Amino acid sequence: MEKIKKRRGHNGTLIALSLYALLIVVFLVAMSFVLRYLDGWLTDYEAAQPKVKSQQVFEELFAQPDWEKLYAMAGLEDTAYETASHYAAYMAQKTRGGELRYYETSAGLSGDYKYIVRMYDEKLAEFTLTAQEHDAAEIPEWELGAVTLFPAYEENVAVCTEVGRTVCVNGVPLGEDHVIRTAHTIAEDYIPPHLQGHRRIWVYEEGFMVPPQVTAADSQGQPVELIYDAASNMYVEAFEEQVIPQTERDWVLEAATIYCRYMIGDIGHYDMRAYVDDDEPIFNKITKGSKWMQYYTAFRFDEPVFSKYHSYSDSLYSVRLTRSLYLTRVDGTEKEYPLDSTFLVHKREDGSWRVLDIINKDFQELVTQVRLTYIQDGQVLQTVMAESKTMALTPPAVTVPEGKIFTGWYVQQKDEKGNVTYSLAFAPDADGNVRLASELGDEPMTLYALFEKQ
Repeated sequence: MEKIKKRRGHNGTLIALSLYALLIVVFLVAMSFVLRYLDGWLTDYEAAQPKVKSQQVFEELFAQPDWEKLYAMAGLEDTAYETASHYAAYMAQKTRGGELRYYETSAGLSGDYKYIVRMYDEKLAEFTLTAQEHDAAEIPEWELGAVTLFPAYEENVAVCTEVGRTVCVNGVPLGEDHVIRTAHTIAEDYIPPHLQGHRRIWVYEEGFMVPPQVTAADSQGQPVELIYDAASNMYVEAFEEQVIPQTERDWVLEAATIYCRYMIGDIGHYDMRAYVDDDEPIFNKITKGSKWMQYYTAFRFDEPVFSKYHSYSDSLYSVRLTRSLYLTRVDGTEKEYPLDSTFLVHKREDGSWRVLDIINKDFQELVTQVRLTYIQDGQVLQTVMAESKTMALTPPAVTVPEGKIFTGWYVQQKDEKGNVTYSLAFAPDADGNVRLASELGDEPMTLYALFEKQ
């Protein structure tokens, strides 16, 4: 009996140990599954965290950026002159040799994560991460939200050409509303109205990411050469200076010599008629004016200098002649009579040339007008062309808000950080007129009406 009891006890122990072993194996297998699950969950959790996702997004978008693709993602719109390709060229130039970095910044109360992309100290872009909809027990999935780009439209274009040219910027013609300055010569005060002298026009446009392509064409569509002047940041037409033909040069020199000899009494009225018609005002102006000197023993001329020649038509031209006449007085001393005048010469119906006028002015002196644009509350009240030499202006009337007073017309200035300030340009009197302390000048102006509390 004892043997039987011992055997049963031994068998019970084996069974218990086997159960314990089985439980341990089951536990270990279960723990293995749990650990594997936890490891996968932790891996998924870590991969879903904004820190990891932001790095993935940054590397995907900005490690080797496709700027045209980013342009579309950010929803940037083409301007009249520039497209995504211009932005790509702009960014390729800007980021050349630099390294893009990103860091997290506040996204406010949106619940998103926001990141700024910089190169050195310049902010180039932003992107956000937004959580997909999920249950409270689920791991949130963060995905790319918005992409924002910050191109700087800081380039501008100014072009000076003759009137009648068509100026194109990136293939787009600039119209009359781009004209900021015009100029004509004082010759137009002396020549017939249907003729004109040198005329200039300046056009301007701003807001480009990259320096644009600028072209010009004449009225026949033929290209006109433009030269970029870095000092003035302006494209200028390669104006050709007219050269006086030798025959006209010789004729004007003869006419000027006759004129000078008449002024010292060396010849009379009759000799003048071969160069000046006696029915022209200039004839009376010369013959009824005072002579230079009549008592001398000899005279001589120095070398003539011709300049500022301009042909207005086949029958009218002007040229400036600089030359001095030296008279020897009775006592042997010399007196100089300088001639520095513009000769206006026309052709008669019989084909002969005559002096139409002699003016002690530079016919090619420019009379300039500049554009003034008056703005109130973002609305253009008036845009006018004003002579640069004027010292009086009449700006448009403004509507003064209730409880405020009008303080004047101001120009806007912007510093390197984009901060805007205003400085007073014109302070109208009680009648709204402006009296300037000096000439207006050649620079166009955009003027803003500002007010303050009464």
